[in-house]
Amino acid sequence: MDDVVKVSSTRSPDLMSQERPRQSAELVTKSIRSKLNPLEAQLHNARNLLDGTTNVFLPRKEEFILDWLLEKLKGDKKQMYNSHNDRGADFRRTGEVQADLWKLLVDLWKCEGLDLISRTSSFRRHNFPGILLDTLQDLGQRSEWERTGVIMAMEQALEGILQRNSGVKVRPQLEPTTEIFGTSLYLVNQLSPEHHDLGDRFVMKFNQIAQTILYEDRPTKKVPLSGT
Repeated sequence: MDDVVKVSSTRSPDLMSQERPRQSAELVTKSIRSKLNPLEAQLHNARNLLDGTTNVFLPRKEEFILDWLLEKLKGDKKQMYNSHNDRGADFRRTGEVQADLWKLLVDLWKCEGLDLISRTSSFRRHNFPGILLDTLQDLGQRSEWERTGVIMAMEQALEGILQRNSGVKVRPQLEPTTEIFGTSLYLVNQLSPEHHDLGDRFVMKFNQIAQTILYEDRPTKKVPLSGT
């Protein structure tokens, strides 16, 4: 199978990449995109590429990873998130991998190599509001343990994405905005009391999106002066 060898080491990624033989960009990208590889293996290889564990020359690798990541988040309900290819595998593992995908987005957003152009172009190619809605709807079918893990990772990812200097504008239409906000409220109300602070932060992210839609894009109506 075309795959990047998994290496466990306590040494720094920079040192490991210097000692390991350089791999071809084609092999590395195929190991991440190949549908023959379980999603957990794809995710492992993507993280190795991001942190430099994989020794490869791949210009704009951060944009490549972001594109792949948004594709996987968009297709979350079509994927079996487990390390086995049989359909009878434990469905509960899907919540863990979904959370790991969002955690990778958190780390990717902090990378200096992911510039404004890469962020903007990738988000234009993918329907991020649709990703949010699909993920929220999927969480409604999961246990609180899984739901909490994904919500934690999503909240951290949205913290960076919704910053004014992020270069990305999350502006869905009014109807999906209402559905996204309503679904987030429902999920937060299902959290146990010890996670109320997380729920508050989570809902505030979607409130921020809704406020943007309702107010920032609202056309200004000119009121004629009396007597004119």
